[in-house]
Amino acid sequence: MNRLRLAIGIVLLLTLTIAVAGCAKKKAAPAPVPQPQPVKLFKVAFVYIGMVNDKGWAQAQDQGRQYLEKLLPDVETSYVEAVNPGDDAELMLAELAEKGNRVIFATDSSYSDAVLEVAKRYPKTVFMVCSGAKTAPNVGVYAGRMYQPRYLAGLVAGKMTGQGLIGYVAADPGPGEIRDIDAFTLGVQMANPKARVQVVWTYSRLETQYEKDAVTSLIEDGADIIVQQRDDPAVRPPASERAIHFIGSNGDLLQQAPLDDLVTTGWDWGPIFAATVKAVQDGTWSSGQVWGDMASHTVDLAPLNPIVPEDVAALVESQKKQLLQGTKDVFVGPLKDQHGVVRLKAGQRLTDSQLLTMDWFVAGVKTPPSPPATAKSRPTP
Repeated sequence: MNRLRLAIGIVLLLTLTIAVAGCAKKKAAPAPVPQPQPVKLFKVAFVYIGMVNDKGWAQAQDQGRQYLEKLLPDVETSYVEAVNPGDDAELMLAELAEKGNRVIFATDSSYSDAVLEVAKRYPKTVFMVCSGAKTAPNVGVYAGRMYQPRYLAGLVAGKMTGQGLIGYVAADPGPGEIRDIDAFTLGVQMANPKARVQVVWTYSRLETQYEKDAVTSLIEDGADIIVQQRDDPAVRPPASERAIHFIGSNGDLLQQAPLDDLVTTGWDWGPIFAATVKAVQDGTWSSGQVWGDMASHTVDLAPLNPIVPEDVAALVESQKKQLLQGTKDVFVGPLKDQHGVVRLKAGQRLTDSQLLTMDWFVAGVKTPPSPPATAKSRPTP
């Protein structure tokens, strides 16, 4: 019996020894390595009324979008082209908000009503409307004082017109277009009190043929300088073929048209986009109006064509200096509209709210009640 117990004890001892030895040979399990978490990007969307390669309004806005992405690496942007105002805009704005975009830039004033409607349903999304007139708790307005360089361009046109008639091709009579036309005309009149500006509405920003027809119409009516609200090289032939000078907008095309492009006004929206997004990220954003001017380089005048006489260039430079220093304002009274009604008394100036809702033309602007220009019907002069 004692031998049996001894044998069992020896077996148990050997089993325990082998188990301990086996455990000693096993390596301890490695501690789990923490995996890097994907960075959650801050999403920002842009809605364009035109195409990003239009060499005009939409492209200028898109260059600002690209600037934003480069400056703020944690921001991811997207854009939608050729979105019509109204129901199409409402659907697209809602879709972009649903996709988690924290800020949405609606880059045309015609989107204002759609933005205000959609913003009610997405209170955590910030909407910014270019040149809009109305705000809401989560809707702001951004605009540029393009009327400043437009005034300077008017000085060039007023000095260089031979016939005293300058043709202005514009899309539609919205506040932004109206104040630019008025500022341009004030520049023309400062340089040449007898000159006048004739406007033709195309009622479209996308139909190149409408613009071509408008240019042809104005030239046939005697205009020897054509001003264009957006730069599309396709509309230049009717003027270039007749040696008519051009004044463009939204992009410098001097290299493409060295003989006829007198000067161009342009935009740099990037800093406003970046400042807005940064404020939303920091929690410091609040609804209101954001204006960019020549001093901040949001708007500017491209270099003058060398064919512009030195005395004209000197006049432009002198007036530009006063605008930058704040010693001069474009819209200051006394000022009458095209019907002779006094709009500003001596010393009065337009407020920003008045600029955003501007609906009248200064004396010297001729705006006929014409239908949209089409390939089949010439605009009424």
